[in-house]
Amino acid sequence: MLSLGAIAFLNPWALVALAALPALWLLLRATPPAPRRVRFAGVRLLAGLRETERTPDRTPWWLLALRMLLATALILAFAEPVSNPRRALAGGGTLLIALDGGWASAPDWEARRARAAEALDQAARAGRPAILVSIADPGPEGWRFDPRPADDWRGALAALAPRPWAPPRAAFAAALDARAAMGFAAGGLEILWLTDGLAHEPGDGLAETFAALGPTTIVPPATPAPGLRPPALDKDGALVVEVVRAGADGARAVTAAAIGRGPDGVERRLGVARAAIPEGAQLARLRFDLPLELRNRVERVVLLDAPSAGGAALADDALRRRRVGLAAGRDDAGAAPLVSPLHYLRKALEPTAELVEGGVSALLAARPDAIILADVGAMDDAERQALTEWVRAGGLLVRFAGPRLARAAAEQASGQAPPDPLLPVRLRAGGRELGGALSWSAPQHLRPFPPDGPFAGLEPPSDVEIRRQVLAQPGPDLARRTLAALEDGAPLVTAADLGAGRVVLFHVTADAEWSSLPLSGLFVRMLERLALAAPAARPAAELAADDALWKPLAVLDGFGRPADPGAMPAIPGKALAAGVGPGAPPGIYAAGERRAAVNVLGPEAQLVPAPPPPLGVRVDPGLGGAREVGWKGPLLGLAAALLALDALAALLATGRLRLSRRAGAAALAAGLALGAGAAGLPPASAAPKPAAPPSAAEGGAANPAALNLAAVGGPAGSSPGAAMVAAAQSGSPPPPAALRSMRGALFRFAGSSPGLHGASGARPALAVRGRGAAAPLRLAQAASAPGGEGAGGQPPARRRPPPDPERDARALAATRDTTLAYVRTGDPQTDRISEAGLRGLSRVLAARTAVEPGEPMGVDLEGDDLAFFPLLYWPVATAQPRPSDGAYARLNAYLRAGGMIVFDLRDPRLSLGADGAGPGARALRRLAGPLDLPPLEPVPRDHVLTRTFYLLDDFPGRRAGERVWIEAAPAPREAEGRPFRILNDGVSPVVIGANDWAGAWAVSDDGAFLLPVGRAGERRREMAFRFGVNLVMYALTGSYKSDQVHVPALLERLGN
Repeated sequence: MLSLGAIAFLNPWALVALAALPALWLLLRATPPAPRRVRFAGVRLLAGLRETERTPDRTPWWLLALRMLLATALILAFAEPVSNPRRALAGGGTLLIALDGGWASAPDWEARRARAAEALDQAARAGRPAILVSIADPGPEGWRFDPRPADDWRGALAALAPRPWAPPRAAFAAALDARAAMGFAAGGLEILWLTDGLAHEPGDGLAETFAALGPTTIVPPATPAPGLRPPALDKDGALVVEVVRAGADGARAVTAAAIGRGPDGVERRLGVARAAIPEGAQLARLRFDLPLELRNRVERVVLLDAPSAGGAALADDALRRRRVGLAAGRDDAGAAPLVSPLHYLRKALEPTAELVEGGVSALLAARPDAIILADVGAMDDAERQALTEWVRAGGLLVRFAGPRLARAAAEQASGQAPPDPLLPVRLRAGGRELGGALSWSAPQHLRPFPPDGPFAGLEPPSDVEIRRQVLAQPGPDLARRTLAALEDGAPLVTAADLGAGRVVLFHVTADAEWSSLPLSGLFVRMLERLALAAPAARPAAELAADDALWKPLAVLDGFGRPADPGAMPAIPGKALAAGVGPGAPPGIYAAGERRAAVNVLGPEAQLVPAPPPPLGVRVDPGLGGAREVGWKGPLLGLAAALLALDALAALLATGRLRLSRRAGAAALAAGLALGAGAAGLPPASAAPKPAAPPSAAEGGAANPAALNLAAVGGPAGSSPGAAMVAAAQSGSPPPPAALRSMRGALFRFAGSSPGLHGASGARPALAVRGRGAAAPLRLAQAASAPGGEGAGGQPPARRRPPPDPERDARALAATRDTTLAYVRTGDPQTDRISEAGLRGLSRVLAARTAVEPGEPMGVDLEGDDLAFFPLLYWPVATAQPRPSDGAYARLNAYLRAGGMIVFDLRDPRLSLGADGAGPGARALRRLAGPLDLPPLEPVPRDHVLTRTFYLLDDFPGRRAGERVWIEAAPAPREAEGRPFRILNDGVSPVVIGANDWAGAWAVSDDGAFLLPVGRAGERRREMAFRFGVNLVMYALTGSYKSDQVHVPALLERLGN
């Protein structure tokens, strides 16, 4: 090889032919072209003349130059010139070509294979044997160092592929030393090492081993491959991935894509993120802002500009942010957070899950991964059926006990209600509590969790105390369904499979009323183990302490692409935790229900550049420098084009081809273009065209705004959203009809969106304890939010009723003023007395208090919206028809949103009885059975209802002596540091009596009383009005008065 700067000639002896070019010039110049024969009749006149001088014709200069250029091109082509020539191998004997072959070699693998092929070509020309080995691929029997002819390695080189782990250089160096001790082929050894430029094992000594064996050439990459750390979620719920590189020289831009499967099961790009690693830095953060549905589909994140196994970060259960629905048996808006039934659940799940709150139907419409019911007892048939089908389809339902669930269990145990299929075990009537009938002498603690259960490995804290619980009926399956138990063996958490789903029951409340479990960190870990939230620690981080066998579900190849694990055996957790390697490639592994992603790089991984090579080792910038380009082909193409032009010129010079000037110019241009194409040069007129953006089907990202807008309001292609998109693309204003439809669709979307109440699900703060003059507005918002439910349990966007001017006018009037309402029974006389009674009570309220109610309204439970009324008076009659399931769904939503129903049996024949078992109780149970009501008790003497405005000992109406029932308060007990009983934290959603209050309140339009009140006369009527005032003030202000009673005691304690 002859080198002349950046040009070298592989066959320099062919250049000797250039010395013959002058002789060729003279020969071509002396040889004229063939004469032309021209017929001219006048030539006869020249006959007989003698020629005194003959001038021979010569070849034209331009034709000579063309032919000399043709000869020069042929000579140079056979000399095989190359630019940026590789240095020839300097040694002799056997050539050892070693490729790192790990994940960091994948981005420029083809360049590495081409460089190895060049080395094999040189060895083949020199007749030298060669050894080809991949350091990252030892094979079943280790590395083989058997010299063979260089041409025999071409097939093995074509079959080589990078491996998804780092090359074990230390082990390779030891194996090479052992083989060298036995001797290589005669003639010595020369090494060509194609390294990836990273120091995977500090002090591996491979470069020193190579240098000791013979002349060594190291071929590093232009830039070492970057890698990705495992993906994670930031505090805002966005997917973030950190990209790291070796060294900090210069800035580098990186692009990554989030890959996942679409609904059709086909892999596609779900998002693309870009970042720049600044100069002097080694890492940058890639952020993917994806909706929850897309984020949960992400399977891996890959670097687009440097694909490799280290540039692919697999996602596991730690990445998936679940959508969890929360529903409570009572509304907690305005309540103190620490006594809210959902407060501790929100705090435990907010950091790692997306929370949706509302009624059961609204939660199912939000398509959650799990639903938690905190003390939800009764459900209507439509809700229970829909929830059961959701669980059977694979949903996870977690229930917490409480007074409402205990009441429902008592009714089921006594046969008054059918068994609940959404409970894992049958519950006994009543429970046990500290100081109760089934009492403990001291609070109970948790026993260690079973080793084969989902809570295995968790340590129950000694300070977790259980004071009250619901009890499970003994049975043969109780032990198998118990996930956690108390020290005395009583089940605390039970579970059972239902179809493809699962139902879990905590036998205590979700707040701290029955136990201190929600106050402990164990509560959060138990929810994590139940797959309600993404675990705080990545599953892969727990492998080292795990003795389970992990079966590979999918593994990565060296380029970061998914591959089938085939018959790969299960791997112990400790082996996986030791790092990826030939026996444990990166991928997704499963142990039971757990899934763990094993990545090449860990959360804190750093990439370290390789140290400088030892003295005497030559560094060839073959992969990093300019590539060697051979010019033999282009020169031969140029010679062929010049030969064609020479033939054309010869025809023109001899007159055998006649062309016009324009035709000749066109032929010349065509010949030059043909020569340029044969030489591999682009034509001068070929300008690069901008690449068209990829379509969505090709993996490109479509316009998300256009897609989302087009999807709002109706079917694709016919929706107002599509009309808006078409108008925006054409630049014309949108049609008014589309604007109106879009506005309505967006309003419905806002009404059903979990984001209406914020990320934590908190509702607007209005009035005190969730009631007051602003309560109708709060109830309207709650009924139109996820908590509101319509007939048949449909989500709000689907159940919007048709326009009704009369209904809209009633709703507007109910929102202007605090309005009392009564239930229309269908009996004209009963409805007339109810309306007259509430009218009389409203006048007394306006005269004696700051409340100025509007005119009372009658409501139809089958169609009217109840959200505008803080109090609903319901007169009970034996002949009254039972409402539909849709009406009960609205009633339950009304109660959960803070409403109150006052049941009045009125008829003296419908007595409730001293123990609540009279004929009135049976009539009431028929109407109120489907309602989700808490346990009831007679109004205690120290209840806040006895002193919200007047101090009362009795609650008479036209009749007296009947007990009034309200929600049962928690067991009265003295708390450390409190001067009063924990009794009136909530407001009862129901008040039940049989004293005919509306009859005592009823007045005509002119103010005259309509019905007599018996022997007590006007004194009893006055007491009835006072009870009505207390009742309305209780519904509007809650336990405010109770709090005020204890202010002196609180101030006294603060002063001490």
